[in-house]
Amino acid sequence: MRSEDSAMNGTAKLRLFGGFSLCDARGQTVSLTLRKTEALIAYLASGASRSHQRDQLATLLWSESSQSSALQSLRQARLMLMRNLEPHQLSIVNFSRREIHLDDTALEIDAAAFVSLQQAGDQDSLVRAIDLYRGDFLAGLDIESEAFDEWLQPTRAWYRSQVEAALQRLLALQEQVGPHESSVRTAKRILALDPLREDMYRWLMRAFAATGHRTSALAAYDACRSVLREELDVSPEAETEELYKAILRGAETKGPPVQSAPGALPPKGTRSHANEGSLAPDEAAAARAVASFTPLSNLSNAAMEVLQIAAICQNHFSLRLLDGMSERPAGRNEAAIRELRRAALLQWDDRSQTGKLSDPMRENVLGPLLPSHRKHLHYAAAIALEEIAGPEAHESCFEIAEHFRQAGKWAQAAPHQLRLAHLEVDQGNLESAEPQLKKARADISKLPEGAARERLEIEAAVLGSSLAELRGDLVRAEQILVDIWPTLKRGGSTQLWIAALQARSRLRFRRGQFRQSYSLLRMIPQSCNSGKTESVWMPAERFADSAGIAADETGRPTAMLQRQRTAGLRAGQVADAALSAFCQAKQKKFAAAYTACDQALRLSEDLPDTTCLIVSLQTLGIIQVWDGEAATALQALDRAQELARDRGDLLRQYTCHGYRGYALVNAGRSAEGIEAFSEALAMAAELRLQFMTAMFSAWLAEALIDTGEYDQALGVARNAVRLANERNEAWARSVALRVVGQALSLSPADDGGKLVDRILRCAQEMQSSLGLTLETDRTGETRAEVARALH
Repeated sequence: MRSEDSAMNGTAKLRLFGGFSLCDARGQTVSLTLRKTEALIAYLASGASRSHQRDQLATLLWSESSQSSALQSLRQARLMLMRNLEPHQLSIVNFSRREIHLDDTALEIDAAAFVSLQQAGDQDSLVRAIDLYRGDFLAGLDIESEAFDEWLQPTRAWYRSQVEAALQRLLALQEQVGPHESSVRTAKRILALDPLREDMYRWLMRAFAATGHRTSALAAYDACRSVLREELDVSPEAETEELYKAILRGAETKGPPVQSAPGALPPKGTRSHANEGSLAPDEAAAARAVASFTPLSNLSNAAMEVLQIAAICQNHFSLRLLDGMSERPAGRNEAAIRELRRAALLQWDDRSQTGKLSDPMRENVLGPLLPSHRKHLHYAAAIALEEIAGPEAHESCFEIAEHFRQAGKWAQAAPHQLRLAHLEVDQGNLESAEPQLKKARADISKLPEGAARERLEIEAAVLGSSLAELRGDLVRAEQILVDIWPTLKRGGSTQLWIAALQARSRLRFRRGQFRQSYSLLRMIPQSCNSGKTESVWMPAERFADSAGIAADETGRPTAMLQRQRTAGLRAGQVADAALSAFCQAKQKKFAAAYTACDQALRLSEDLPDTTCLIVSLQTLGIIQVWDGEAATALQALDRAQELARDRGDLLRQYTCHGYRGYALVNAGRSAEGIEAFSEALAMAAELRLQFMTAMFSAWLAEALIDTGEYDQALGVARNAVRLANERNEAWARSVALRVVGQALSLSPADDGGKLVDRILRCAQEMQSSLGLTLETDRTGETRAEVARALH
């Protein structure tokens, strides 16, 4: 039966006992974004069949939703799962039109190995089976689905009953050679699972007494009496009392061997059902039952402190976190970890430099700690995690919030909890976002009245409104904003005020109240470059403002705007990819630009908030125009405009009009392009926008050149130069100057072309200094054409 262990080498590993854990063949942990994808894999891995119908799985995981909504959620979960597995080269879950299949040919599943080893029944196999059981089946997994919970609870109870049966059989086999350290450990593990097994306490009392450990035997009796009194409010049985008195007298103690409970096993590979076991008893009682036998008093002070930190941190304990929390040199911490490993108190992974304690051991360590000491440790852990994560603490916000919460630091817990709710919305997990937002509101409610609480309440309300809007409840979304409007105007930050104005504008537009929609947007402060309204536009939309942003050899901008800190991890990744695409395209590196565009589209395609998708499509359209594919670009821009209209987003409708005009002109449809530019500039005037007006005006002037309206083109181009100078938009200024030069070259005035060439040379030098290879080449071609025409 060694195949169960050897198979672990070079294969992916799926752990279902003690919580869900998936590692690739190299031993790297595979982090799954959605808890429901963990539940999906676990369900497929736990039954006789590795394949199940899609509609059955959708109902199982989203039992509170309609069938169509559940299937849509399953499709979104599939996309997230594939993206999580792809970097690890794992293809263990296969989706077909009707079924979902788990390919376990290169996957080691601890639950399956447990059943196989237990069926073997020999002592070595039982030991290895029990070692696989690191805790309850899928401990800690809660996906808020009643149907899944109805399957999980009896399955979890069945596995617990099977490990209890395996322990009983193992103890009976070990007892045949008399009391031994291994059999004592087995008895303690039985008590850890079921601390009310009085017969096991008697077994320990006899075993300790028979080997001369009278103190340990009496301690076992004390533990038995304490647990029975606390849990059942009863005294030990008469047999236990008699045994205790005999040990006190020093009399010889003998008793019958432990009877092995058979615990029927199911046929290999079959799923467990209800009523085949009982749910786990109180884990805290289990910890108290074994507390008397844990040799913590022999540990050094440093090791004891590390053990307490590990207990506080649970599954995210690491050497890096320990160094951040401890004032001792790093070498001392490593020595303490080695001491705990030698004592078999800490489960440690050398590769990841992380560790954890078993649940009973954790309770054993935390039990004696004073509440004040616990709070101090939680606070220190939160501060250390903040320092490790830095400003973009998306991955650790759950742990940080929980530590601050346990430390009673509500003012510090609430912002991280809100960030977690924002992150769930950003990832498209609307079902998960609601409970996270409720938890944030609960944290905020514990704060004293004042400006800090008011600001957090406003942020929570704006997020709640956004969540309702994305779910399609427009009435509730606006009512939330109406309720906080006076407070928002009085105490909200500029960023929250702008977000609320945009939200109400979208909601009014979607309800057909167009005049009010425009009026709300006119209240937004004007200058995007001031920093106050930066959140209105994503970085890729501000490509004309950001012409001087440098890129490294991979095309990634080296001076990124800090979008990720305020908008969430996914939106930040989209912004990064889209702006990278512009950095590549402006240097004519179109293959790399399209790769970045594809990444932005993949990241934004399944998000409920379509803003990222609209911007990604606009980015693709502009780059296709630059690549000479203007007709194709119109498809992307038309879809972006449709999405912006459906969302009620006037700002993106405005930019879509301008970008469509640019594509139409370059596709040889200048008259339609002029009409689109005119519509965009009319919207800008009505919304009092200055953003992109210089660039749109410059492009409009180019279109007028194409239609032979040279005088009008010159006037529009000069106005574009003025707008670009006012807003310091170098890119738009260079394009406008090129059009001015073109228009002057076609006017009756003749100065030998010196003024025209000077203007065009100025535009070309400006574009070259900005790294705009595409524009530099185009202006160079214009200079050459003008020179040929003049001479």
